[in-house]
Amino acid sequence: MKIEFGDIIAILALIISIINLIIYFINNKKKIEINLNTYRFTKLPKGYFYIFNVQIVNKSRTPIAIKGINCNGSDNPPIPYLVKENTRKSGKEILSYEKYMTIEFPVNLNSLEGKSGYLEFKSDVELKLEDLMFSIYTNRGTIENLHLNIDKAKEETAYSPFD
Repeated sequence: MKIEFGDIIAILALIISIINLIIYFINNKKKIEINLNTYRFTKLPKGYFYIFNVQIVNKSRTPIAIKGINCNGSDNPPIPYLVKENTRKSGKEILSYEKYMTIEFPVNLNSLEGKSGYLEFKSDVELKLEDLMFSIYTNRGTIENLHLNIDKAKEETAYSPFD
């Protein structure tokens, strides 16, 4: 059997096409990263209340829509509501007022784009930062068992919603 130059070119083209297909799937795989900026835990009479200021980053080259987030069996509320207020006063005069709401879903992220905001979860048991497991519901399927990046996380102690 004699191998022709054209056969070698065809085999090389097939190998290159397979490599390009593999690289395409790796680059477009759904990859979400959640970085924890600040956190606040509050003990309630019947459980615990967790508020996280997070940065959600789409690490893939394909846009993605996040429809919801679950933390250790507790869903983040889909409708945004107030989690924090800051008021600066000079005497009785209000200089500035800021309110912070939870993230509104769906969150649409283009390729390599991120969004910051607050997430809230309630739990019957006390959770540690290292034990948090997230499920991210997206238009491209569910991402299970996602851990928070807690390297730069700081506890937010200056605000209590129950003051």
